[in-house]
Amino acid sequence: MGITPLFCCFRNCRPNCIALTAFVCSLITFALLIWGICDLHMRKGEKALYYIGFILWIISLLAIIGVFILLNTRNTSNYMQFNSIGKILCLVIIACCLIAFILFLIAGICILKNYSDIEDDSEALLGYDYDIPGHDWCAAIIPTILALISSIVIALCANILYKIFNDNIITSVYGAEPNPITLNQNSMTTIPNINNQNPVIISGNNAGVLPPMGTNPPPVYVSGTGMNNYK
Repeated sequence: MGITPLFCCFRNCRPNCIALTAFVCSLITFALLIWGICDLHMRKGEKALYYIGFILWIISLLAIIGVFILLNTRNTSNYMQFNSIGKILCLVIIACCLIAFILFLIAGICILKNYSDIEDDSEALLGYDYDIPGHDWCAAIIPTILALISSIVIALCANILYKIFNDNIITSVYGAEPNPITLNQNSMTTIPNINNQNPVIISGNNAGVLPPMGTNPPPVYVSGTGMNNYK
């Protein structure tokens, strides 16, 4: 049902706004990660971590697009099926973001340490001081930091979107009531059978007792007269 303490400021936002926030964060980070892949000088291990994280990012981006489509196509006839698919996509987004966060964190630390070691050991290896170009440092730092921040934001969006799909919420989560279409379609209202009520017997001892008012009151027997009055 979503982790309520992690709803943060998104609890007052509409579903489409939350999905768009996740999409924009994912799209901007996707573009910067391409910049990092093109400019970074990585060793095999660092490259593997970075590429796997990038693939997971693409999967989460596609899942976000799918969530946005489901939010705008669900209705009273397909909401159960669409909400089930939406919850699965939200779980996929959360999983991809968490794994990508770990991979980018490890890869980023390794890349920065490698750059630092190159500068420190350049005189011994090359015979002169070599400084890593500034754009290489930027390509290593900016996409990595943005990917870490975006992973958290997108995971938080997916967390509250899971609750939105689970409870079929149309408006914001804050103060939202269950959507009427989620009511149990098999619920029944029980109407008492007034035709099977026991007859009321009026005698000298209870002559002041009147039968209950209704459209079809029970039969009344008057004691001692031998007659049955039906009203």
